Amino acid sequence: MHPGESKKFKVSPDKAFGHYRKELIFEMDRKDIPAEFKLEIGQQFQINLTHGLSNIVRVARISEMNITLDANHPLAGKDLFFDIKLIEIM
Repeated sequence: MHPGESKKFKVSPDKAFGHYRKELIFEMDRKDIPAEFKLEIGQQFQINLTHGLSNIVRVARISEMNITLDANHPLAGKDLFFDIKLIEIM
């Protein structure tokens, strides 16, 4: 590209945040969440996994007994579209 040029392109999920994976959706018993923790659909928080690992999850569903968590990246499974313009080369 040269200064002043514009370009549009698409990045597919396999080259960006991956495909949406149903196996990354899981339920937790509501009693395992502290009572003072106020849950809302779409809320994100970090959970600790085995072996010292952690992951960010999003609250997908809330019921009286369970909460459904989604560990997929919010952009997983989506094509990304970019519209760029090169201003200058430094």
